[in-house]
Amino acid sequence: MLAPGGITDRPPAASTVWRPSFRPDPAFATLGVKTVARRRGVWWWASVTPDGPATLAFRLVGDAVRADTWGPGAAWLVEALPALLGAADDGIEEFEPLRRRLASLPGPVGRAARRRRVWRIGATARWYEAAATAVVGQRVVTADASAARTRLARRHGPPVPGPCPVPVWPAPRDLLGLDDAAFHRAGIERSR
Repeated sequence: MLAPGGITDRPPAASTVWRPSFRPDPAFATLGVKTVARRRGVWWWASVTPDGPATLAFRLVGDAVRADTWGPGAAWLVEALPALLGAADDGIEEFEPLRRRLASLPGPVGRAARRRRVWRIGATARWYEAAATAVVGQRVVTADASAARTRLARRHGPPVPGPCPVPVWPAPRDLLGLDDAAFHRAGIERSR
């Protein structure tokens, strides 16, 4: 089977079709998840799961989400896909007053709030990846931080299972073992 979008003929370790009760918005649900990227209409997520590194490729197909996964943690990512796209978000009603206020604004913020009738925020259950990648961006321009994260992950993270364009973030013990020069080459000052 091809990865969603026909990107590769490399066989996945696991595949699934998920039919959510809502229309997922991957761009909104994965906002801030630095280990997710979109390429040619396919969303990619690379992570170190409790079962090992894995990558997931998914795309919306009508009212369904089709996903393929690679690596030792493939089954874990398949199980995590609904939460990544906001299915586990149980505080949706709490956002409604804010959404209505934002929808009344002119310009792009108002238009975005009017288009998204329901806000669902995704969850990865990968707190270390979220915190470590966010730290890199604390005092660095966004574009520089993104490039620095990518360089660091490509050089020091585990091999990426499957055809994923997103690198897997290094484990804590691997980052702690790096010298200052390794961070500097990636564009990150050690103090960050």
